[in-house]
Amino acid sequence: MRVSSCRRTVSAAVALFITSPLVQAAETADTIQVTATRTAQTADESQASVTVLTREDIEASPAQSIDELLRNVPGIDITRNGGYGKNTSVFMRGTESDHVLVLVDGVRAASATLGSFAWANFSLDNIERIEVVRGPRAALYGSDAIGGVIQIFTREAERTSLKITGGSHRTREATFTTAGGKDWRYNLEAGRSITDGIPTNPTLTEDHGFTNSHASLAIRGNLSEADRLNLRVNHNEGKNELDPSTGDSRYTNQTVSSKLTHTSSPNWMQQFLLGYTLDRSESFSPTIPSTITTKRYSAGWQNDIDWSGGLTSVGIDFWQDNATKDDSGIIDESIDNQALFIQHQTNATRYGELTASARVDDHSDAGTNETWSLGWSKKVGNLRYLASYGTAFKAPSINDLYWPNSTSTFLGTTYISEGNPDLEPEESDTLELGLRHQLTANSRYEVSIYQTNLDNLIDWQTTQTGADEFTTTPSNIENATIRGLELIAATRLSNWELSGSFTLLSAKNDATGVQLDNRPREKMKLQALWSEDDKKLTMELLGAGTRKDRDGSVELDGYHIFNLNYQWDYAKQATGRIRFENLFDEEYVLSSSYGGDYNTIGRSMFIDFIYYFDNRK
Repeated sequence: MRVSSCRRTVSAAVALFITSPLVQAAETADTIQVTATRTAQTADESQASVTVLTREDIEASPAQSIDELLRNVPGIDITRNGGYGKNTSVFMRGTESDHVLVLVDGVRAASATLGSFAWANFSLDNIERIEVVRGPRAALYGSDAIGGVIQIFTREAERTSLKITGGSHRTREATFTTAGGKDWRYNLEAGRSITDGIPTNPTLTEDHGFTNSHASLAIRGNLSEADRLNLRVNHNEGKNELDPSTGDSRYTNQTVSSKLTHTSSPNWMQQFLLGYTLDRSESFSPTIPSTITTKRYSAGWQNDIDWSGGLTSVGIDFWQDNATKDDSGIIDESIDNQALFIQHQTNATRYGELTASARVDDHSDAGTNETWSLGWSKKVGNLRYLASYGTAFKAPSINDLYWPNSTSTFLGTTYISEGNPDLEPEESDTLELGLRHQLTANSRYEVSIYQTNLDNLIDWQTTQTGADEFTTTPSNIENATIRGLELIAATRLSNWELSGSFTLLSAKNDATGVQLDNRPREKMKLQALWSEDDKKLTMELLGAGTRKDRDGSVELDGYHIFNLNYQWDYAKQATGRIRFENLFDEEYVLSSSYGGDYNTIGRSMFIDFIYYFDNRK
C-alpha cells in the first residue's frame, strides 16, 4: 500500500465517522467496516473475521428480533428464556456471554451490574447496520472483548416512512422514520411494539407478553471546514411479563453519543467521543422486588496519523460506572477505568501487511491490565492468507464484586448469596489462522481456525456452609480451552445469491473435559436470496447440534429451523413483506433451567406494510 493509499484510508475513516455508517468503497464496492481496527477498512483488507449486516440485510431477513438476526452469523450462538423480550444471551466463538463487547454508536452499552447487553430490548427497526468482529479486540477496546465485538449503528433513514406490522402471538408494531436538512442533517426514528407472547415454560398456560417503545435521533453537520459533529440519542423502554413466581419487570435503556471529528491536516485526523449509557430494571418480584440502575460516563480521544510507514492510531479511553440497587440488599458502588492504546498498520510489502496493537488499562478494582495483538496478512493473486494472535481480559462486574449479602429461606433451608471483592480479571489468549479465496468475481470462500485459552473464569458456586445453610459466591476457579473451525462461502448465479456457513466448536472446561453450556458442537446456515425487479425472496435454513446445559448435567437435542421472507414493491410509495419463522414448526429447546425447559417460538407469520411519503425509489 503506497502512501496515497494510506491517505485514502484516512479519508475513508473521516467519511465513515462524519457521515452515514453505511459506506461503500467506490472502486471495490466492498462494505466499509470500522470496528475491527477503529479505522475504516474494506472487508477484504481486514485481518479480522468480520461480518457486516446492513439495513438491506435486515429488511431481507425473516428475523423478528436482533438475536434471531445474529444467530445466523458464523461463530454466534444464542439462548433465550422463552418468547420475545425474555432474557437473551449471545455467545461468540465459545466464550462466555459477557465476553462480547457491545457498542452502540461507539459507546459501551452493556449493564455495569450484569456485565451483559440487554439484547431483547433493542428493536431491529432502530438499527442501520451491525458490525460483528470475531476474535479478541481488548488491545483496542479493553475489558470484555474476549470473544469479539458487536457494534450497533442506529437508524439513518433517508426517507419519511411509516411501517405497520401484525402477526402471530397478537404482535402489532408501528414505526415512523423521517430525515431532513442540508448543511445539518437530522434523522428521527420512533416506534412501539406489543406482543402477547407465549408461556415461558411448558408448565404454564398463560402467555407472557412484551412491550417495547423505542426512539432515536441523529444530528450531524460541519462546525467548520475542519470540524464535523455527530450527535446521537437512543432510547428503549417497556414492560416484560414473566411467570408469577418471578414477577413482571420494567426496563429503560439509553445511549447518548457525541462525536467530534477534527481534520488537523491531510495526514492527521482526531476524534473526540463523549458517551452516556443508562440501564434501569425494575422488578416486581413477589419476594424480592427491586430497582437496579447503572449509569456509564465515557470519553475518548483518538489520533489517526498517516505517514510513510503506514497508519498509526494513538488514543486514550475513560469510563466510569455507577450502580445503585434498592430494597433487598443495597448497592451503591462505582468503578472506573482509564486506558492508553496504540496501533500501527503497515503499508503492503512483498512480505505482506502487519497490524500491531497494544493497550494498558488501569481499572479501579481489577488493577493494571496489559493486552496486545499482532495480525499479518498477505494477498497472492485471489488468495489472502491471514494469521493473528491476541490477548484479552474481562474485569469483574459490579455484581461479581459487590452483590450485597442476601438471605432467603425455603422449607427450612437458608440460602445466602454475596459478591467477592477479591476477584481477579478473567484472561485469554487466542491464535487464529485464516484463508480467503475470491474464486471468481461472484464467488468466494473463507476458512478460519482458532484456539482460545481462558484462565481465571469467574463462576458463582454454591457450597454448604451449615447444617441447613448454602452460600453462593463467585470465585476464579475455572479454565477452559476453545478450538473452532469456521467455513463461509457465497456465490451469485443469475438472480440468486447463495451463501452458507459451517462451524465446528470444541469449548471444554479444562478440569472436567465437559463441553461448556449452550455451545453447540456443530452449527450450519444456508441462505438463498432471489431478486427480480421489485421483488425479493429470502430462504434460510439454520441448524445446530447438541448442546450441554445446567452446568453440563443435561444435553439438549439439535434442531433445524426454516425461515422465509418475501418482499415486493407494489407501488412507488409502498412495500409489503410477509415473513415466516420456523415454517415447519420444529420443536426445539434453546435454554433450560432446573425448573424445566424454556419454550421457544413455533411456526409464526408476520406481515409488514411500509408506506413512503414521497415518490423517490
